[in-house]
Amino acid sequence: MDRLKQWVVKPAFARPNTIHRLINDHYLARPHATAISTTFKNVSYEDLGKKSALIAERLRKQGVLPGSNVGFRMDKSAAAIIIIIGILRAGAAYVPIDQNWPRDRTTNVVQKAHISHIVDDDGQMKRIKGVQVLAANTLLEGEAPADWSSEISDNPSATAYIMFTSGSTGTPKGAVHAQAGVAGGLLEVADSFGLGAATRFLQYASFTFDVSICEIFAPLVVGGTVCVPTSEERVEDIGSVIHQLRVTDASLTPVVVRQLDPAKVPSLESLYIGGEAPSSEIVDVWSDRLRLCNVYGTTETGVWDTIKLNMRKGDNPRNVGRGIGATCWIVDPSNVQKPQPIGVEGEVVIQGPYIGQGYLDSNKTTASSFMSPPAWIQNLSGNSEDRIYRTGDLAKYDDDGTILFHGRKSGFVKIRGLRIELGEIESSLNTLPPTAKSAVIAAQPDGNGNDAEIAAFLEVQADVGISLADYVRGELSNKLPCYMIPTIAIPIDKMPLTESKKINRQDLHRRLRDMTASELTQFRPGGSAARESKKIDPLRSFSIELSHRIIDMVDTHGEGSLEYLRERDFPLSSVGLTSVHLAYLAGHIRRHWGFPVSVRDLQRPGMSVGDIETFVMNGEAGSAGSSPQSTNILTKLQAMQPVIELFPPARKLTVLCTSITGFLGSQILRSLLQCPDVGRIIGIVRAETEAKALERVKKQAVIGRWWEDDFASRIDIWRGDLSQPNLGLSPKLWRMLKGSGDITIDAIIHNGARVNWMDDFDTLKPTNVDSTVEILRAISAMPTPCSLTYIGGGYLPSPGETKEDIAEKLSLASGYDQTKFLARLVLEEYNAYLDRIDNATMRRAQIIQPGFIVGTTKEGIAHTEDFIWRLAYTVLHTGTVSKELRGAYIPVAGVDQIASLAIESILGREKSGREVIDCRDGIHLSHFCDILSAKTGNKIQTVPNEKWLEIVESDIANAPFDHPFLPVLDWFEENHWQFSSEACKPPEELLFDRKDVYAAMEKSVEYAVDIGYLPSATHCSQARIPNGAPRFRRSSR
Repeated sequence: MDRLKQWVVKPAFARPNTIHRLINDHYLARPHATAISTTFKNVSYEDLGKKSALIAERLRKQGVLPGSNVGFRMDKSAAAIIIIIGILRAGAAYVPIDQNWPRDRTTNVVQKAHISHIVDDDGQMKRIKGVQVLAANTLLEGEAPADWSSEISDNPSATAYIMFTSGSTGTPKGAVHAQAGVAGGLLEVADSFGLGAATRFLQYASFTFDVSICEIFAPLVVGGTVCVPTSEERVEDIGSVIHQLRVTDASLTPVVVRQLDPAKVPSLESLYIGGEAPSSEIVDVWSDRLRLCNVYGTTETGVWDTIKLNMRKGDNPRNVGRGIGATCWIVDPSNVQKPQPIGVEGEVVIQGPYIGQGYLDSNKTTASSFMSPPAWIQNLSGNSEDRIYRTGDLAKYDDDGTILFHGRKSGFVKIRGLRIELGEIESSLNTLPPTAKSAVIAAQPDGNGNDAEIAAFLEVQADVGISLADYVRGELSNKLPCYMIPTIAIPIDKMPLTESKKINRQDLHRRLRDMTASELTQFRPGGSAARESKKIDPLRSFSIELSHRIIDMVDTHGEGSLEYLRERDFPLSSVGLTSVHLAYLAGHIRRHWGFPVSVRDLQRPGMSVGDIETFVMNGEAGSAGSSPQSTNILTKLQAMQPVIELFPPARKLTVLCTSITGFLGSQILRSLLQCPDVGRIIGIVRAETEAKALERVKKQAVIGRWWEDDFASRIDIWRGDLSQPNLGLSPKLWRMLKGSGDITIDAIIHNGARVNWMDDFDTLKPTNVDSTVEILRAISAMPTPCSLTYIGGGYLPSPGETKEDIAEKLSLASGYDQTKFLARLVLEEYNAYLDRIDNATMRRAQIIQPGFIVGTTKEGIAHTEDFIWRLAYTVLHTGTVSKELRGAYIPVAGVDQIASLAIESILGREKSGREVIDCRDGIHLSHFCDILSAKTGNKIQTVPNEKWLEIVESDIANAPFDHPFLPVLDWFEENHWQFSSEACKPPEELLFDRKDVYAAMEKSVEYAVDIGYLPSATHCSQARIPNGAPRFRRSSR
């Protein structure tokens, strides 16, 4: 018992909260960060906040009250995610309804959940009486309310969602989850998974499955991004979507993971395997390439209940780790009052504050599964308040307290990650007229469960006139979801029984295993037609090749019993194609023959190999389910509006950057290459040859740790020199820039500059000012002028300062401050000129003015030649900082954060409409000193300003040519006023999440310590900068 007590998991986020309140924290803190990403469009946190507030307001006006249950029936899209959050913000619970559910099941759920309103995007729900159907597109129209960032309904005890799952009585049961439990569970999962603002989580699961809760909300509560594929992308080419959307985290079932090639999803950093145990092959293949984790959970409990982190080759694939904010107990399956000894199999029960409320309107079922903890659990956990949930799953403790999952108690199974109550299928079968008794089992032809399907054995009292499998499918199609309908139906004279007179399911499994694939064909839908199928006409090459492809897919063991079906026109259902097979087949047809076939098309009853060819040749692909009934065209148009809004642009953008080899330029290039809307990047590089230029680009990217060899094909090098007329471009390239060639440039990011603290105004003016004028000259000559985003630098103006005030202040400042400010004034005058001439074709320039720039929030690779790091070195090396400096506030951001602003600008996603964005997010220098001390172990003493300067000058004198502060000492002494406590104030409105700014600072300090640049008491360090350390350096010019 002492060991069990040590394994108790204490919840860390038990304070009541709501899901939408947690997400709300990011609407204003990170307004321009991407909340939802699709292959068509990105949605910022500000857009998410405004649109979801609009939806909540519309729902309330339609009569949706706090505490209501709102049906949600939509296809995958960014709009769907926004509407879910809008429902929660209205104080209601959402009840997901699958668009492929049969009408009987949908009606049952609507009635059982007391649903009076359904949000629908295809107009099909108008057939259900007594329900007000709300078209998704109408909810999205209009302006957000003025108080869009406030939460009007914010009750932690309210229901968040009701998830219906398979029930043994023949009807689905609804698991009810409260806001507080889900919100706390999400924070626990985010903490266990290590999710943050940089997370891009794949939303793969159907909305009707509980895995979607983690995929949708976990990234949003921490300021990350939800990546949403369309339904077609999800089933046909999910690997490409993962790559295109730069997904970092995904939770997938083993059967889906088997379709992926690790080499083709390089962005993926963490893979969570759930639903079923992974095979040893999956563990071996993936564990060396990313962080592989095994997760376990149930619909009734937390978001996820356990996690095994960092699986390695040779690990037990059935080890699901430890609890996530909950404790897993192993009890006697027949008596929850008795704990099982360590190493002995028993039933898993879960205790914690995040489990569900119970089953909807089912007190008896709830009481049998959700209960107060027995005395022995209360004694060990010290917790009598948190209930336990009996999962019905079998497992045992490993010696280290982790859970080894063994299987499930009889009655329900998981097939391809979907939980199925066999009793619900049997109840539906027993209602069919000719059936005396039925038994349903999960058939596993390949022995590992990955290709499992449902097989039904039936005692039938009369001939149904057609094959039994066809009859069963036809009768159950209006009662059960397609994944619950048996794909094998075998008639038997008498059901085998055990000595205790129960159905002998082991005997049924044996009978099934003894059958060949050919023998099973006769018991599948269309089986008799397959036996009698005709040879395909030799001229129909499409059908012939398709028949070979299908038999190759299903005959994975080389059994050969289906060889007779090659080049025959057999029904697809007769050979046991799973949903995974159909997804692969649809994708194959689309990729190799160009026909837009969907999985739903292939699932049409009776669809044969030859029918597919006829189907696509007649142009019917994609029209599955159509009928001659009347159609309201305007209703269809309304239903399509959310999709129209998310259509991709006609072509991808071509963007020119004036620097792709500098510290910021390299990060902008990285962001452009990872942006799905950008196809081609042109970079102006000063080099002798294009090859040497590309080598410089690659070298900087390698230092930044983001280069991939296939990036080179998307980068065009234009050799030039910003200090020269026409940007130093050849006459041909200059003409192309002005729009005379065959390249259309859609946007220019002017981020190139010369940074040298000791050069004067005249030396820096050609590069920092004249280049800006040259770019404006080229844009004005374009037939269709492109957009221009200018990245400023140097002095960051305070709010309310006039240009006269700044010009006077900078009259004796550095040449860099002066030239960068003059370039900014040129662009402001250019915008004012456009206002005066009112030329609709010319586009105003946008100015982004950063403060200090540090490394990325993820890698932290900083430019140690920048002033802030020269200062950091000096503070640490002397162990002192001036009192004036310590009280200063410095504007600072990660280089990836500034790059993201540039990308949002060229894509037109900077929603504020401001022509000038001054980046005043930052940190007090006292906090920066705290970070330096914490990361290096060095103490920093505060001294008067005059004393500090004496200490610094003495320190420089001891290393006159190698001291990092020497090149900026004169500049600092002349411009120390920029570091007074009054010079810069924290902004009222933040551009970035404050936590991300601090993360960038901390990561950058760690990097500077690791390369030996910053002195550290906990690392081997030296006063001189190591010559061989790979880091960013400026050009010698």
